Amino acid sequence: MERKYQLIVFVFSLFLVTSPIMASAQIMSSIIVTTDRTVYSDGDRILITGEVSDLSLGVPILLRVISPNGNLVSIAQIDIYSDGRFSTELIAGGLISSEGTYTIDVSYGSQSHATTTFTFSGSTGAGYASGQMIADAGVDQIVNENVKISLDGSKSNDPEGQKLSYMWSQVSGETVKLSSTSSVNPSFTSPIVANNEIKVLVFELKVFDNNGRAAVDTVTITVDPVNTPTPTPTNQDSTIFIIIGVIAAIGFGVTVALMKRKKSPMIQTKTDDTQVWK
Repeated sequence: MERKYQLIVFVFSLFLVTSPIMASAQIMSSIIVTTDRTVYSDGDRILITGEVSDLSLGVPILLRVISPNGNLVSIAQIDIYSDGRFSTELIAGGLISSEGTYTIDVSYGSQSHATTTFTFSGSTGAGYASGQMIADAGVDQIVNENVKISLDGSKSNDPEGQKLSYMWSQVSGETVKLSSTSSVNPSFTSPIVANNEIKVLVFELKVFDNNGRAAVDTVTITVDPVNTPTPTPTNQDSTIFIIIGVIAAIGFGVTVALMKRKKSPMIQTKTDDTQVWK
């Protein structure tokens, strides 16, 4: 009987462990991805769109852009619209610098996967010979919840020394409000996070010069929860504890007194034929 019980417990435990894995593996929606054009030059906007056939709540699209030599040049999480469609934009330039064919790879869950390609024709403007313009969205950060966070695009650079224009946008994660989308150092307040969880926010920086050249970069902000401190008892709490203690002590004293009274022996004395009880 005991062995049968142990077997039942083992099978139930195995079910609990494998259930999340099975649930994850069930995301087998078909997915398609495409670009608005097949060939781009420096500064061109690359519009990426796609669609999934079956939605899974809370699961984003993971997008990667791979250069002709196999290096990863961009990665982002993309939220899916309620109708199953998704879209995002990149700017040709910056890390997309080498001439050749680039691969856009998208995945949804652990099973769904699709790719498409585009060709980057390389530099076409007269001012490009002096070097590539660089967008720098700053280093990735791990921050606390509910604090002011500053983004930093000050290390972006134009080799010709032209004045840059900035355009910030949030690519993925819980939506937050930027203090500005066009300043070098916009800020926002990090969202509240439940204990034992994190929230990942990804921001994109696009920089432009006076000739229309553009470059793009992203930065990831990981938000950790702040453990709630143990509350300190107030004066009112202390007073309540004292009153409860006094009541308990009085009750204990009364109980002991009653018990002693019940256990007191009766003393019998005899005078002639009369019994006297004390």
